[in-house]
Amino acid sequence: MYKHTLLVVWAGLLVSSLAIAQAGPRITGVEPATISAGGTLTVKGEKLRDRSLEEIALFKDGTSHALQIMDKQDAMVTARVPRVSPAKYSLALKIQGVTYTEPVEVTVE
Repeated sequence: MYKHTLLVVWAGLLVSSLAIAQAGPRITGVEPATISAGGTLTVKGEKLRDRSLEEIALFKDGTSHALQIMDKQDAMVTARVPRVSPAKYSLALKIQGVTYTEPVEVTVE
């Protein structure tokens, strides 16, 4: 009986966690995948106009560099890439003061 109860509680927590994770903004892609500093990047995703989204940034080695957002729509953001060192960066979302890296990368030349 206890095993069944624990399994039900664990399944409920898993479903709740997935619902919370899917409820907020997220990045699904980027174009172009390789860009020069100062260039214009198109970030694709979901709920990108959500008020909880404070910033989209390039992230590498614990440091983030905010993109300069030029246009913001629910499924797409157009942004200028800051002057950064050439490297491969993950994209990150800053939501309510917390930075979340996304499984989307961009190479800055």
